[in-house]
Amino acid sequence: MDGSDKRTLIAGAGHTKLIITVPSTAQVDFEGTLRVKSVRNFTPYTDQTPGAMWHGGNVSPATKHVLNVGVLSQAASFAPAELMLVDVLGCYPNIDGTILTSQNLTNTGAALPRYTDGVGVQAYLVLSSASGGASTFLGNLDFIDAGNNPHFVVASGSYILWFSPSGFAGRIWNAGVGVNSNCGPFVPLDSAWGGIKSVQMIDFGNSASTCTDVALVLCKPILSLPVTAVLALSERNFLTQDMYLPRIYDGACLNWLYSCGAAAVMSPFHGYLDFVWG
Repeated sequence: MDGSDKRTLIAGAGHTKLIITVPSTAQVDFEGTLRVKSVRNFTPYTDQTPGAMWHGGNVSPATKHVLNVGVLSQAASFAPAELMLVDVLGCYPNIDGTILTSQNLTNTGAALPRYTDGVGVQAYLVLSSASGGASTFLGNLDFIDAGNNPHFVVASGSYILWFSPSGFAGRIWNAGVGVNSNCGPFVPLDSAWGGIKSVQMIDFGNSASTCTDVALVLCKPILSLPVTAVLALSERNFLTQDMYLPRIYDGACLNWLYSCGAAAVMSPFHGYLDFVWG
């Protein structure tokens, strides 16, 4: 490798930040941030999207990879936790969580900017505000998988979309602690489907929320990092510990998803990512 770049990542509370500090109260709640644009039409994200994490710019024909990652927090409520780095490919914004009927999602003039075959691409839903409504309810999703096959994830069987109320913005809506229901952070998929290439429809099944602005986000998971204790640096060297360097594509829009193990009330953290290319 003949290039390297290190960026210090500082947590913030606003939606223009890609480090998550929104409060949470459940063990496997995931939280994410995003920016919304056109109504329910897929909006691709790149490293030029406002709020995107800087990782050194384009390096093609070389390839860029993560060499080291480390995170530390002084907040007592931050750990135990899991941080997951994802490449946010884009979102379907401005979905109305108060509507029970189906809402069509469009892909006019837009497609996945990276991982264009859909392999490994996952989906999650993010709330822009607090969400009241039923204690737990179901939803449906109509999408095209990585093999260009249509699927309808229905509110029954093994691949159930469950949603729970949330007292804050930024919560990943389909994550939670319900028995045989909520999971996190992604919409449950059959491994044979390979991933999600595009989404055509969503509905919220048998109950409505009070949140009028929900975004369905498509992303590619890059790496995960467990955080075991406060004031203990969680770190990993992928070359010596994993013998695998996670790939970061040109234009990647990097974001952290945060799964808290306790009530994480405005828990800031800081850390680093080392990128190498060559």
